[in-house]
Amino acid sequence: MRSLGRAPIISVDANTQDGGWMSVADRNQHMVINIPVDWEWSTPNIALSAVPAELNWDTAVSPLGTLVPDAEVILAVENDSAQIIVIHSPRLGRLSTQQAIDALKQTEFEGLTIENSQLVGNMAEQPMADFTISHGAENLACKQRFIPVEDAGLLVAACSPANHVVRYAKLFDTALDSFQPLIGK
Repeated sequence: MRSLGRAPIISVDANTQDGGWMSVADRNQHMVINIPVDWEWSTPNIALSAVPAELNWDTAVSPLGTLVPDAEVILAVENDSAQIIVIHSPRLGRLSTQQAIDALKQTEFEGLTIENSQLVGNMAEQPMADFTISHGAENLACKQRFIPVEDAGLLVAACSPANHVVRYAKLFDTALDSFQPLIGK
């Protein structure tokens, strides 16, 4: 049983449960994101290297997330065929958004196709980089958003089997657009 004095694993804002979505923040208040209410939450705050391979979380956040040994999964949400994974990494925070884009363009990753990478911004004028990545061997297509924040980097990946990309496109865009760091750069 959890102690009442400990912070919850996930904080849920009951005011945003309108329309099948809810807003959640990780235990350490690094970020907030809206997720579908009927998706299953997986255990957060685990080193990416300790996650069982069959979950495909490392594939979902590659290549950026797998380049750093300190990546920690702070939120994982799944349904029967799709997943949204958020990682936190102090080492990723050393990269600017442009450096992340340049690194992906200049490096060839076996089995990965980086179809789109671009700088984007949000209402808080937080620099962000978006990537669309296909993992050929895993038959997985992912939309990723990278945000360097104070002393760390946050990466959110929304993935589905390649043949379900159209089915999840709007849902993934909504989740990624809601993703906000709670710490600044």
